Amino acid sequence: MEADQDEGVRANAAQVLGSLLTVYQGRKMVESTGVVSNLRKALFDSSEDVRFKSCGAILSLTDDIIGVNIVVEHKLVIDIVAALDDVTMAVQETALQALANVLREDDSAIKTALDQSVVATLLKLLKQGDVADKLVHYATLCLQHLGNIHEGKERILRDGALSIVHLLLDHPYEAIRAAAAGCMMVVSINVEAKGVLKDLSMLKLGHLVLEDPDDTARHHATATLQHICELPAGREALVDAFGVGEGRAIVALVLGDPTYFK
Repeated sequence: MEADQDEGVRANAAQVLGSLLTVYQGRKMVESTGVVSNLRKALFDSSEDVRFKSCGAILSLTDDIIGVNIVVEHKLVIDIVAALDDVTMAVQETALQALANVLREDDSAIKTALDQSVVATLLKLLKQGDVADKLVHYATLCLQHLGNIHEGKERILRDGALSIVHLLLDHPYEAIRAAAAGCMMVVSINVEAKGVLKDLSMLKLGHLVLEDPDDTARHHATATLQHICELPAGREALVDAFGVGEGRAIVALVLGDPTYFK
């Protein structure tokens, strides 16, 4: 894979590695075979197909905690973030999925990714316009996982990511709406974010609570509104927005006040 001059051979080798890394024994052998080093180089191969299949192999590696630990220990997070700038959307999408898997499991990976300006990179991808739903989904999931630590919340706020996430609450793909609401849920633990989301997204979050067919989206939206309502001004804004008509059900669910069901 590393030495062959034929890009087809390199691509096939990367594909074989990807298949081997889907099984436990394959992941256990990574440490003794130099696979990580080869995959790192292949991520930046001149061939689009080699880059894509190498990224797929890394994705296979991140399917369980053993592989995630290998990725973190070998500092592959830096290379995965770099792969988000690939010219090929399929490589970007696969790298995003692998990154989401790692960020979900490891806080040190979040810090490494933040050091690589990953939030700015994710926003650049989301602002491209006509991109695949899966790419949008994985990018939003990455933002959600980044918000699990204090530094991630601060960076998401500072880089203005919530204004983009706000728009995704209207996305037709329910998994994207759920991830967008999930991002708001974790970031809204931050006091500053509560105020931002009160003014930016309270109405959309309320409509998700009342109308969205996806259980996860409704749950995340409800939790976000509960966080916002930890501010007196947030609670007041919720009642002002939804205290009459069918919106009373939203207030009842968020505040746990059954009188609003009447």
